[in-house]
This record gives sequence, structure tokens and C-alpha cells, in this order.
Amino acid sequence: MTPASIEHYLAVLAGASGPAPWYLQQVASDLSTPEAKFIWKKASNDGLTELVDSNRRPYAIAPMSSYVRRISATRFVVWFKSGSQETGNLHFQLYEVSSLTPLTDEQGRMGRLTKSPFVAAAPPLGQHSIPRNQPVGSGITAFPSEFADCPELFVLVSNGNTWDSVGLNLWISDPSRQQISVTSQDWFTRGPYDFGYQWITRIARSPETGNLVGDGIRINPFVLNEDGTEFLAWLTP
Repeated sequence: MTPASIEHYLAVLAGASGPAPWYLQQVASDLSTPEAKFIWKKASNDGLTELVDSNRRPYAIAPMSSYVRRISATRFVVWFKSGSQETGNLHFQLYEVSSLTPLTDEQGRMGRLTKSPFVAAAPPLGQHSIPRNQPVGSGITAFPSEFADCPELFVLVSNGNTWDSVGLNLWISDPSRQQISVTSQDWFTRGPYDFGYQWITRIARSPETGNLVGDGIRINPFVLNEDGTEFLAWLTP
């Protein structure tokens, strides 16, 4: 792999969203507007992260392992999981950036107390839930029409994670086509990794090659083929 291609993949990866609280300060989760500068600030030791303005007023609360991705100048998507692998769901919510207003004291208090899913003052434009126990392969899923302009979402769905065993699937969710593709990340789950200490956190697609690029906690950047079924290369040693 040439230095230019490595630089390209790393630039693509820099724009990928990752889980709260570790990645929310990255560019993919920046919800600032010309009128207001927002930052994500860790709110507590239990994983809650607050979106605050320059006066530290909270506008949203994101629980641990939720993802926030800005998809345009006016909209952003949030996704998070609930329940177990067998009976739980993966939830998607679409918001208007302009709907971000300061949380009331009660909204903030309840969001911190209950550790509920993503909290904002305004309700989402649209929302969709998919059972977590999706089989490997491609299928159809009925995202609401509000998601029609949403780009591909690369969702990592884990199950059975222990120190010596892990299950990890990559969902390539395409709301515009009402499609979802699920691939098992066997290269990782069957590899020599310290599960629980190392884990994959984010994936993005190169617009030039179509290949996928990802990295994680204590996992160096890597490249997969277009459908995510084959490991191709490490980008750094």
C-alpha cells in the first residue's frame, strides 16, 4: 500500500463517528452551528456525555456506547442498542440540528438519573428500530421516509463479549435503499486479540476505492473489502 493510499484511508477514518464518550469530540459528532459553538463534555463517571454551549448549558445527553453522526448542515443521526442480543434492538433516531435548545432542569435531571437513551429537548424527526439478532446476509428494513437522504451507516453490533470470547457483526445500513447487510467479522473474532481490552469502534467507506476502513480501542487502522467480509491490510504496523 502506497503512502498516498494510507494517507487517504486515514483521512476517511478521521471523519468516522465512534461511540460515546471516547469519540464524541471528533469532527463527525460536531453539532456546532454558525450561531452556537457546542462541545461534548463528559458529565459523570458512568459514561454520560453532555452537549454544552459556551455557557455550559446542556443541550443533549448521550449515554455510553451511543453514536452521534452529523449527516448534513441541518441534520444528525443517533444510534444505540438496548436489551440483549437475543431480545434487544438497535435504535436509530434522526434529528434537526436547529431543534437543539437548552434542556430544562427536569429533562437534564431525568436524563442523568435514568441513564436513558439519547436525550434532547425536541423529539426526533424520525426513528427506527431493528432487532439485534439479525442473521448474516442482506435484507430489507423499513426506515421511515424522513431517513431518505441519510447516507450509509456502519454499525458494529457485538454480543457475548468476554475476556476470551467475542461475537462481532458489521451492519451496513442503507436507509435510502431500505437495505441492511450483516457480515460477521471473523478476522477479528477468531484472531489473536485480547477481547475486552481491544475492540473495534468505527468503520467508514472510502469514496475512492469503495473499501472500508476502521480502527478501535488499542486496534490500529485497517482496511476491509467493500462488503466488509475480508480483511485486506493494516495501515500502520
